[in-house]
Amino acid sequence: MRFALLFCGLLALVSHAYAQEKSNAAEPGSPIEGVWEYLLDESEGFAIYSKHHFTWILTEKNRKGFVGSEPTDAEKAEAYSTLITGAGTYTFHDSVITVKLLYSGNPEEIGSSFSFIFKAEGDIGKYQVLFPDGNKGPVGMLRRLE
Repeated sequence: MRFALLFCGLLALVSHAYAQEKSNAAEPGSPIEGVWEYLLDESEGFAIYSKHHFTWILTEKNRKGFVGSEPTDAEKAEAYSTLITGAGTYTFHDSVITVKLLYSGNPEEIGSSFSFIFKAEGDIGKYQVLFPDGNKGPVGMLRRLE
């Protein structure tokens, strides 16, 4: 049950970044719309983008399970530290997606926004976070499932 609640209150891919003011509508036929699976070395998960909203969840690959039916505080902390979740609204203009986090597993990230470049080539999507200082993060990859 707690995992389901965490899934609904999702956290950001990156820590604090910057907001760009744009309309709340994605461009018609935005290439980000759909269900995507992350193709990352150390994490696995999904991202879902509708016309105006998104949700994502990533976990560390090969997460350890709890020893007993009632996890210890240490087990809970470790599980939390291997989970990245986020949900909110987004805009897409000229290959730049700006997301606004409305729900997050990290309360400090609620209300924050950040942008990234996104390009789809067939069923493969590539993204790169845009940092406030103008630098870009590493390229990440996704595979379209739907």
